[in-house]
Amino acid sequence: MRRDDGSLRSVPRLPSRLRRPASTLQFLGRRPRVEVTADRATYRLRSGAPLTVRHHGAEPTVREGAPVERPLPVPRSRPAPEQPLHRGRARAERRRPSGAGAAARPASPSYAG
Repeated sequence: MRRDDGSLRSVPRLPSRLRRPASTLQFLGRRPRVEVTADRATYRLRSGAPLTVRHHGAEPTVREGAPVERPLPVPRSRPAPEQPLHRGRARAERRRPSGAGAAARPASPSYAG
């Protein structure tokens, strides 16, 4: 949620491990509550004057006793991120001369070398 000129802006996304996160906020004398599920967000106003919520470009007005539900758009698929070249394993191996650090490292059963 972001504050945006007297209203709230919401672009919810739900991580796969969460089922139904919810939160109640205090915003300009109002108490909006947001619940997010896999396919929709529900906005409720627990107390205060009507509130406009910007949800993925739409601007519904939420009033006490009249929850507003809005669908969540399907996220576009993206390729999995890759390790940057400067952080790759090959670079780390090039930096360390062979055998370096072996004598300084104490023998430990937990070290997997």
